[in-house]
Amino acid sequence: MPAPAPAPEAETRSKNVGDSVTHSQDSKAKTASKRISNQSNEQNKYEGERYVTRIHGKYYDLTSFKHPGGPIAIASIQGRDGTELFESHHIFTDKNVKQILEKYEMPSPPAEEISINNVYDWEATLKDPFTVELKDIARKQLGKDIKINWYRTVEITILFLIAVSQMYKFGQGEWYSLFTLPLAWWVFGVNLFHDGSHFSISENWKINELSMDLGFMFATPYVWMHQHVIGHHSFPNIMGKDPDLYHAPRFVRHSNDIRVRYAHTIQYITFIGTWIVGVPAGLLLYGIYQSLNFASYNKVVKFANNKYLNTDTLRLRRYAYFLIIHILPFILHGLTWKGLIFSLIPIYLVSVFFMISSQINHLTPDSTDKFDKNFFKHQIITASNVAPDSYLVFVFTGGLNLQTEHHLFPSVNHIHLRKMQPYIRDLCKKYNVQYNETHSLWNALKLHVQHLFNKSGIDQKQL
Repeated sequence: MPAPAPAPEAETRSKNVGDSVTHSQDSKAKTASKRISNQSNEQNKYEGERYVTRIHGKYYDLTSFKHPGGPIAIASIQGRDGTELFESHHIFTDKNVKQILEKYEMPSPPAEEISINNVYDWEATLKDPFTVELKDIARKQLGKDIKINWYRTVEITILFLIAVSQMYKFGQGEWYSLFTLPLAWWVFGVNLFHDGSHFSISENWKINELSMDLGFMFATPYVWMHQHVIGHHSFPNIMGKDPDLYHAPRFVRHSNDIRVRYAHTIQYITFIGTWIVGVPAGLLLYGIYQSLNFASYNKVVKFANNKYLNTDTLRLRRYAYFLIIHILPFILHGLTWKGLIFSLIPIYLVSVFFMISSQINHLTPDSTDKFDKNFFKHQIITASNVAPDSYLVFVFTGGLNLQTEHHLFPSVNHIHLRKMQPYIRDLCKKYNVQYNETHSLWNALKLHVQHLFNKSGIDQKQL
């Protein structure tokens, strides 16, 4: 018996349902297709890119070169003059690196423009007896022993466990953890993050990259690579080149090419305010903002955008930072005054710890307004060691108190720099090169305040 014909209403309803299902399936298919397309575009947007750089006046296409330090080392010099980074990171290399580079030399300059630094006299630098003896001392005293050792590994592991224990106390609402948590995480972070950014933790580049990710509390790896590794280390205290001279220029004046404002005339008093917000407002938030919206960092370091050095995760990092630092305390302690205090004080203290460790070893009367055409001599005269005999200061600053030796050998883990210091001091004395050091943290702070006074423009009539 044939089935009865459906009523017109039922037929219409059935057709509408069928159309709805078909439309829903089409919509899902389009969404899935769009998602796949976006993923494909994300994967392919760096496809076909070249890693071209300029070293000692010659151009190289390093796209196919497998650098022992990992792809980030190559990514850092893409599209820029990489002479300074090349020389400072290859002082211990036994192989003839220049012979290796010859395989990648380009027969003619690339179509894309690469700015030429022309800051140092490299021919004279490499022939200078001072440079020759410096490299000889480094190779004899360090050899290939330049990465983290077992002692340093144990030390950092202990620092990590202390930091984790203070996280627990912070979650329990212990008031003293407002100080102990940021102190513990700062000491752990700086001892790992900074060496990782200079490829001096491990021969495995992925471990170095992971080390940088653990230091999120005071900088993102992308911002730090441009501000510190690429910019500051290549041109310390050089006007128009070192981004560290141009942080918050409306409020702080470190360089003579910054127009004097009223705020500068009292900066030797108000600097503590910039120290408190320097990390959260400067390196973290504004550093990320610059990376996403401008072509260069502090108008002096061109941003890279390639497969291994890009802004792809910066927005996510910004949200993660805000959630962990500022929202989590409210989740733990409620929408209370305690929650507010726990969300603000720790990051402000980390900022002060960072500024203490980073400002006093370059921005002093003895190390500013100095220049030498010899790249290695310039690194020395623009740096200042702080309490080099104090292991407590060494741990607190992550070895940044040995700033002179660090700038000479950035790819050497800080644990090895202590034994190099007497040799470098004697070498400088032999060649009459100014070697700056202060024997206490307090004296270094006083010298930094003197620098702020000198640059305040207080003696200038036109403001």
